[in-house]
Amino acid sequence: MPLAGQPIVVQQEIMSKPTAKFVQVKETAFQCIGDDTTNDTAIQIAMEGQPPFELLLELKHESFPREIIRLANLTDKLHAFRPPALTATGKYALQLMAVRDATGCETSLDRDASGTRAAVQVSDAARIASLNPPAVCVGDALTYTLQGAAPFYVSYEFDGVPMGEVAVYDPLLTLHAAEPGVVAITSVCNHLRCCTHPRNLTTIIHELPTAIVDGGYDLVEDIREGDEALIAVEFKGEPPFSFTYSRRSFPSASSAKGRQPATEEETFTVTNIESPYYSISTTQDGLFQVTAVYDKHCGFPRTQYSKAMANAVLKRQK
Repeated sequence: MPLAGQPIVVQQEIMSKPTAKFVQVKETAFQCIGDDTTNDTAIQIAMEGQPPFELLLELKHESFPREIIRLANLTDKLHAFRPPALTATGKYALQLMAVRDATGCETSLDRDASGTRAAVQVSDAARIASLNPPAVCVGDALTYTLQGAAPFYVSYEFDGVPMGEVAVYDPLLTLHAAEPGVVAITSVCNHLRCCTHPRNLTTIIHELPTAIVDGGYDLVEDIREGDEALIAVEFKGEPPFSFTYSRRSFPSASSAKGRQPATEEETFTVTNIESPYYSISTTQDGLFQVTAVYDKHCGFPRTQYSKAMANAVLKRQK
């Protein structure tokens, strides 16, 4: 009880109102939709006052109604806010609306004040699919279709060795198979770096088969009428083999004036050869030449295309 004659003093503590703002906000934060989201969309919010805090935010997609988000019991003055999983692509606006601290004081934040707004750009993760046939051979073009927003950045391995990143500006990736081996696509990203990492997107590139006639030497063999000559063919590749050869007869001695080229070409095809060796038996003279050879996977000659059209060339690093 105050003594008689002494004034009564009333003290009241006036607390500062809490504040909140986004800090270190880039022009736009990013979030990806897909199986593999590789970027962090956390946005830092700085608060002043007495923790714990309670925050009220507005999330608005450019094409959908707004959503109110309430964050309670924030014990730190710096909070890493991660937007909820967003399912629609496009741009979202984040607005800080109000903040309350442990004193019970609350501040309604001005929409136009600095640091009260942020944006989140949401994009589909880039995707890739193979257009390649089961058998791919040296000299072929490997093609893949790309989905998402260009430009794309594709990483791949060749025989288990990372080969870096290829920038692709249209929805088709082309790789030129210069050597046999195994190519594996390891990741594909769009311009926002929303990536996917395909599993088992690998392609085996097979070597072209070859046919070697008589050990690779030019042989001239004279045969008498009624005798046979054997022409040995050796295959390189994976059986079964097939090949086509031609025989061009020489001009008759009576009409020949000096050495003249062979004429009257005949063509023969032999299929389903399981052995790497084959012999051609003939009683006819002429020039014998293998014109095509096939194994289990590939054949030669092949349709040629310009490798200058490819985004990258598949070959081992020296």
